[in-house]
Amino acid sequence: MPPKKKTGKNKAAAVQRTLNAACCAVDAYRAACRQHVSPPCQALLRQLCASAQGNGTLDRVALDARSASAVHLKALFDTLSGYAAVRNLAFWGCDMAPDALEALCAGLAAMGRPTNTNGSKIRLLSIAGEYAGSSASSLRAATPENALTREGCVLLGRALGSGSPHPYIHTLELERNAVGDHGVAALAEGLRACCSLRMLRLGHNAIGVAGAEALAALLVPPVTTPGAAYCALETLNLEGNPITHDGLAALLNALAKGSPLQALHAPRCAVARDASLMRLLAARFEACEALVALDLDGNAPLREEDVALLLPAAKARKGLQMLRLPMRGVSRETSGAIT
Repeated sequence: MPPKKKTGKNKAAAVQRTLNAACCAVDAYRAACRQHVSPPCQALLRQLCASAQGNGTLDRVALDARSASAVHLKALFDTLSGYAAVRNLAFWGCDMAPDALEALCAGLAAMGRPTNTNGSKIRLLSIAGEYAGSSASSLRAATPENALTREGCVLLGRALGSGSPHPYIHTLELERNAVGDHGVAALAEGLRACCSLRMLRLGHNAIGVAGAEALAALLVPPVTTPGAAYCALETLNLEGNPITHDGLAALLNALAKGSPLQALHAPRCAVARDASLMRLLAARFEACEALVALDLDGNAPLREEDVALLLPAAKARKGLQMLRLPMRGVSRETSGAIT
């Protein structure tokens, strides 16, 4: 039977629910601001209202946090913690002072506690900065207030993983910040016990070889305590980070140690052409059945002989859904055979 069309009464009820959600969110935020003895941030008020009106609930909240102080964010998290519908929380263009970031992490930690039975259960957290560099030198020149740095990664790792692991977070997006090698090492250490996390996006964060090695260690299941909770990542995106040949090799080696990683995205990562890397990749294709998607496009172009090393393993691999390689110098016949 075809779905029933909404009557005028049903449409009116849906509009009313949307207005009620928006009004409740705004009232709760204003009350939280009064409790923190601060006037509301008008920009956050408008965006909070828009989030509620956009879908009738507060399951997705997207905010520009550049004009918000730590007190404003604390009030916001007090508000959101009471809404069980909240699933996705996104900030962009972040201008978070240390105390504001501490407020964010304290709110996340509270949402992840076992006592939080009726409050928010965040599954997706996105903190997108404005950093567009890719090297260590440009990282040092990045404006600290425009990006999540090492100190922020320490706080975030603790909030999501250390002590009391966050039981709900599924996706963490920290693209275009200033994380760097030290930051991603601190983050990986904290996330080691975050057993709910499945997707990690770290594009354009000036992560190099050391950072890739830290992530490779995160991908490997613990050997000393079999069955222990650990971060079983399924998707890792490192686009635009200079991890080079050595960093990619470290990640590929982790796949042979029982990693459940299914998709690895490393386009434009300063990976040079290397026959030994192709041999390693071919070996990992045979050893790791979990991997179904690999993106290495935008790195140094491969040659016919490089692709020939990988071709037998790629053809024999069952379940492979995506394989993107830099094959600008390869014949159409050869590239068609591998894709």
